[in-house]
Amino acid sequence: MNPTPEDRREYILDRITGIHDIPTLPHVINKLNALLKAPHSTAQDVGELINTDQALASKTLKLVNSPYYGFGGKIQNINRAIVILGFNKIRNLALSVSVVEMFKGARSSRFDFPAFWEHSIGSAVMCETLADFLKSPETEDAFVAGLLHDLGKLILVIYFPEDEEATARVVEEEGLFTFDAEKRLLGIEHGELGMALAETWNFPDKLVRAIGYHNRPARSRQVRELTFLVHMAQFLSQCLLVGAAGEVAVPPVSPEVWQHFEFTPEDLDETFARFTTNLKRAADFFNLLS
Repeated sequence: MNPTPEDRREYILDRITGIHDIPTLPHVINKLNALLKAPHSTAQDVGELINTDQALASKTLKLVNSPYYGFGGKIQNINRAIVILGFNKIRNLALSVSVVEMFKGARSSRFDFPAFWEHSIGSAVMCETLADFLKSPETEDAFVAGLLHDLGKLILVIYFPEDEEATARVVEEEGLFTFDAEKRLLGIEHGELGMALAETWNFPDKLVRAIGYHNRPARSRQVRELTFLVHMAQFLSQCLLVGAAGEVAVPPVSPEVWQHFEFTPEDLDETFARFTTNLKRAADFFNLLS
């Protein structure tokens, strides 16, 4: 008897949370997440921890000094970066570096990884651009949430390739959106899968929920602003044809998100202009993948 979608869901989640062929985050990232929850942590504490992994520290500092942030190479050490950008921003950059490093070598004869990463970085830049334009309280977390929103797609492609290929066929043949095809065949869509892995990796709660509900933002009751930003960012980056998300058509924006942000045509024009400038400055994030 063929497994039901519920059977596949249970198998996939058990494998994500229970066995060891799914990679783990570097120990320093787990320590960093714990350190940032401690009430009396200092910039020196955080800097010393990141500096225990010299490769991570070097790549994080390179991004801090990239044209995207506009410091012109003037920040010479992690401690100074923390003082200027803040604990959370540096943690999020280090987390971004770690996850990209973990998966950047993945290859597939069918799945277009370069287009996937282009979409991910485009969504990250768009998410931060939106947060900045809207003066959102989620500006610090917008980039990493946009970058990692499709984490579940990576897991499906790399660790469950037959399931991912089956859903891709349904998307192409029936014109479904990817998350609807996944839910029909597997009982779980990539947002939920990414959320399960993010929880296993002890991501901050708001990042876990933004990943989990970015396709169905109305279901997010506790982290609405960041989830709505990611949902809107992935929509706009797809409309601008930045990379590819594996869809045959762009999924529409949730009515709740449109109502929440109340964008005017002029707002969108200004956002697109800022995004174009910011994306050009993000070359070092693309270089991270090479």
